Order: sequence, then structure tokens, then C-alpha cells
Amino acid sequence: MAKNLKELRAENPELADALMAEARAEATASASGSGTQAPAAETGTQAQATGEPADTTAAVDAERKRIQDIDALAGLYDADTIREAKYGPNACTAQEMTYRAAQKASQQGKKFLTNLEADNGDSGAQKVSASAAGSENGEGAEPTTPEGKMAKARASVKELFKKDKKEE
Repeated sequence: MAKNLKELRAENPELADALMAEARAEATASASGSGTQAPAAETGTQAQATGEPADTTAAVDAERKRIQDIDALAGLYDADTIREAKYGPNACTAQEMTYRAAQKASQQGKKFLTNLEADNGDSGAQKVSASAAGSENGEGAEPTTPEGKMAKARASVKELFKKDKKEE
């Protein structure tokens, strides 16, 4: 990251020229006694008064808007994504940054699901029964077959009738 104008010109000459044009325009505006910067609608007139081409001022305004749009989304994305969109070799608009981030998240989601399925298969969790180990047909275990359930019901009915006869 450039720390002075010389380094900025070496890294990004277009941005350096745009910033210099903006500084000249502000200096001219303050020297003329206005004390305030011209509104965005008057930037073409202001550029002509300072001798700068109108397209340079438009480029500065477009770059400023691009950076502001990216900054508005900074809370949604990681710092690397924001920095890459602003200053990286493939600098882009906020819309392009959002699209790239969505593609990256989609790829990460697919990878996560693939890894999750592999981990589930490797763990053997699907082979584990819901009942306690060793009590498949032992004491206190619920029967799993229809015949076992019927046998348990008959035993319960016998117990019930034995109790009724004892009470009489």
C-alpha cells in the first residue's frame, strides 16, 4: 500500500492522477473564496474551470462511488474479500464482489456437505441401534418383532388376571 504520492504513482498511476485532479479542483475552489466544494452536478463545469478534462472528474466520481458501494457491504464480507474488490489485481464493483463471494460460499458449502457425508459414513453411526447395548431381548427391553410384542401383551394380561383373583 502506497504511503506517499510517489509510491502511489508507481503502483496506480490512474488513481494518482485522479487524486491530483481532485486536489487541484479543491485548491482552486478554496482559492476563489467559495470555501465549499462544488456539488456533484457541477463537476464538469468545475473541471473545465481548473483546466482538467471532464472525463477525469467523471472517472474520479465513478471510482469514489465504486469504493463507497463496496464499503457499504463491508459488514457482510471478510476483510480479504473487501480489500481484493477495492485494490486487488482484479478490482471490481460491489455487485461483482457480491457475486464472487456467493460463488465462493457455494463452493465451500458443497465441500462441507461432501465432507459431512464422508464423516458420517466413516463413523459407522448408521449401524448403531437406538436401544441400549446388550438389552436387545433382555430384561426391560421392548420387543422389536410383532410376535415378541404379542407375547409381552399376553404376559401382561395374565399378570392382570392373577392380581384380580388374589384380591377376591
